[in-house]
Amino acid sequence: MGKLHKNFDGFGTVETILIVVIVIAVGLVGWYVYKSLKNTNNTYNAATSINTSNSPKFVKLTKKSSSLTTSNTSSTATIKIAALGIQFSAPSSINDLTFTTPSTSGNEVRVGISTASIANLDAACSATAPNVTGLTGSALGTIIKGTGTSPYPAPGDPNVLIKQLPSIYVAYEPPQMGYCSTDGSVDNTIQADINTLKTALASVQQLY
Repeated sequence: MGKLHKNFDGFGTVETILIVVIVIAVGLVGWYVYKSLKNTNNTYNAATSINTSNSPKFVKLTKKSSSLTTSNTSSTATIKIAALGIQFSAPSSINDLTFTTPSTSGNEVRVGISTASIANLDAACSATAPNVTGLTGSALGTIIKGTGTSPYPAPGDPNVLIKQLPSIYVAYEPPQMGYCSTDGSVDNTIQADINTLKTALASVQQLY
């Protein structure tokens, strides 16, 4: 019985050693798999970072307010005013153009023009601030679309013909009350935006 007892003790020791070896082997395999996965993830993240930093960046913003659509790509914006049936290209510095509800008189349709940026600079230039023509939100003046042949320029009329198209004409009317702000720096911004707008309007095209 004593000999048999020693055999059982020996078997228990061997079994313990085998378990320890198996546990160590499993641990080593698990560690190797973990390191491999970590290295793979690091390589993927590095490649993604390089691809992101080196890829060209394209920005396309589409903003709709009633019937005004602004599509901005790079530094040029295409402004579409469905209410007037026109579009024109403009620098992205005025791509936040806003406009009033169209006003019709005879063969002409008018919309007052401003920008969200100007309204943020001075509440007096917001869409609730009317000019003497009754149009609101026209800190930058008014765009006029008429059918037929333009009557502008006319003596004493501040309206300026922008372009005569085959069936319509597009004209610009400056703010009738002067600048909407009493802040000189805001006035400078408004005048700069007016100049930009008038230049941009030279590219006007008829949509339909």
